[in-house]
Amino acid sequence: MTDNLERLRELLAYDAHSRRYQAIPDFVRDRLGPGAGGYESEQLQWDAPRYAWIDAALPSTLRSSVELGSSLGYFSLRLAHEREFFVSGFEPVADYAEASNLFAALTALGERAQFHPRGIGIEDVAGLPAADCLITLNVLHHAGNVFDRDAVTARGGWHAYAGEFLTRATDRFEHMIFQTGNSVKGEAHFPSEAAIDTLVPLLENSGWRVVRLGVITDFADPEYQSFTASEIDRAPRIGCRRNPETGLVEYRTGGEVVAAFGYGTLQRPLFHCVRT
Repeated sequence: MTDNLERLRELLAYDAHSRRYQAIPDFVRDRLGPGAGGYESEQLQWDAPRYAWIDAALPSTLRSSVELGSSLGYFSLRLAHEREFFVSGFEPVADYAEASNLFAALTALGERAQFHPRGIGIEDVAGLPAADCLITLNVLHHAGNVFDRDAVTARGGWHAYAGEFLTRATDRFEHMIFQTGNSVKGEAHFPSEAAIDTLVPLLENSGWRVVRLGVITDFADPEYQSFTASEIDRAPRIGCRRNPETGLVEYRTGGEVVAAFGYGTLQRPLFHCVRT
C-alpha cells in the first residue's frame, strides 16, 4: 500500500499537455487519504456533472464500456465502482494509465477495470475489445494534430476522418457517449456555436442515431440539461471566444455573454448515440 501511494505521488506529478485535466473520484480519494499528494484538477469542475448525465443516459442493461483517452480513469472507474461495469480504458500518457490501474487495485475493482497505456488511431478501432458502450470524450478533435496526422491528411481533412472513425466504431459498440471540441491549437474544425448542427449530421451519417443531447444551460450551477432527439432544435447554441483583454473564454448565446471562464470546455455538448 505504501509503495503504491508513493508511486501515485510520482505519477500524479507528471507534466503533460493533459496535466491535471481530470478529477480523482471521491471513492478513490477516500481510499487514498493524503496519498494523492495534494493533486487537484486545474480544469473546470465538470467531471461530476458529466458523469451524472452519462449515468442517467445509459440504460441499466449495459454492463461494459471502452473509453478512449481515459486520462486518470474518472468515468470508467466510477462506472466500474457504481454500476459494476467491466471497463477498458486506453490512455496515451502511460503514467496516467498506470495511475488508473493503481486506483483500480487500491479500491478492489479487480479485473473489472483495466487501463492500457496507448492511444487509439483510426486503424486501431477494429482491434478494440467489444463492449456495450464506447466512451470518447474530447479526443477526436485532436486527430490530425496530436495523433493520426497522416490519416487525416490522406482522407482530405478532419470531417472525413471523423466520419470514418465513427463509422468503424459501429462494428464494435451498440451505444456511444461522445463529446468533442471544435478546434485544436487555433485551428477550427467548425465554429463552436455550430457544434450541435455540425455533429448531429456527422454522427447520423456515420451510422449513429442521437438519442439524447446534453447541454449546460445554467453556468452558475453547471449541470447538463437533456434534450431528446425530437427536442434538439430547442437546445441552445452556445459559442465560445477568448477575450484577448481579459484572457477569459466568453460563452455567448444570441450574441450575449452569459459566462466567462478560463476554459471553453463547458460549451461542448454531450451525445448519447445508438448504432443504427
